[in-house]
Amino acid sequence: MKLSGFLLVLLFASLVGTLVLRLALWPAFRMAGVRKKKHLPLITGCFLMSMFWILGTGGAQVAQLQIGFSNRRITQASDWLWLVCGGLSFLAAGAACGAVARRTAPLPGAFTTATVAGGAVGVLFTVPAVLTRDAAQAPPLPVLMLLGTLQQLAWFGLPIAAIYWAAFTQHRRVARFGMGSCIRCNYKKVGRQEVCTGCGKTMRHLCHHCRHIVDARPGAPCPRCKATIAARCWTCGYDWRGLDSPRCPECGVWKPTPPDPPANPASPPASLY
Repeated sequence: MKLSGFLLVLLFASLVGTLVLRLALWPAFRMAGVRKKKHLPLITGCFLMSMFWILGTGGAQVAQLQIGFSNRRITQASDWLWLVCGGLSFLAAGAACGAVARRTAPLPGAFTTATVAGGAVGVLFTVPAVLTRDAAQAPPLPVLMLLGTLQQLAWFGLPIAAIYWAAFTQHRRVARFGMGSCIRCNYKKVGRQEVCTGCGKTMRHLCHHCRHIVDARPGAPCPRCKATIAARCWTCGYDWRGLDSPRCPECGVWKPTPPDPPANPASPPASLY
C-alpha cells in the first residue's frame, strides 16, 4: 500500500473512531467536570486517541504478518522479537492515548491507567502465539476462540475503562474539595488552611478554568492555564474578585481564601464553616 493510501485509510478510521470515542467517553468527561463548551478540544483529543490506538493496532498486525501465524509456528528468535514488538506497540499506543486524555481533560492518573490497559491488550495479543508454539501441547480450539474473544473485548473496552477510572478519581477529588476536605487524605474541614492537619501536606485547590486540581494557593496563577486560583467560583463561575464574604453570593459554596491570621498564635485554625 502506498503512503497516500495508508494515510487515507488512517484518516478515515480515525474519524470513525473519533465518533465512537466521543459517544463512549462523553459521560466520563462530564464526570470529570469538563464543561459543555469545550467541544473542540474533546473532539481533537478523541481523534488523537483514536489515531494512536489504530497505529498501535497496525504495528501489532505488522508483527503478526512478519511471524506468519498461518504458515509456520514461532521457532526462531526473530519471531519472538516480532511478537514482543507487537505487544509493545499496544503499550506505546496506550501511553500515547493516556497522555492525550490527561492533556485534554482533568483526568488524574489517565496516563498510568491507559498505559496499563495498553499493556494488558499487548499481553493478550501474545498469549495465543505462546500457547500454540508447540503443536503437540496446543490448547483446544474453543480455548483459542475464547482467548480471541477476550482479546477483542479488551482491545475496545480496556482503554475506555481506563479513562472512566481516571474520571471517577477526578470526580471523587472534586467532591472532597467541594466539602472543604483534603484532596489527599479526606481530612474534614481544612479547605482554608495552608497545610492539612491530617496528612501535613500543602493543600491543593481546584482551578475554575481548566478544572485541574493544582498545587497553588488562592490568588496565585494556575500552573496549567495561568488563571488566578479562587478568582471565580468553580461551581457557577461568579467573579469573586473584591469580595470578602466567606461564601459565593451566587451559589453559596465556600471560598478557598485564606482566613485572617488569628490574634493568638496558639489558637486553633479557623473552621471552614
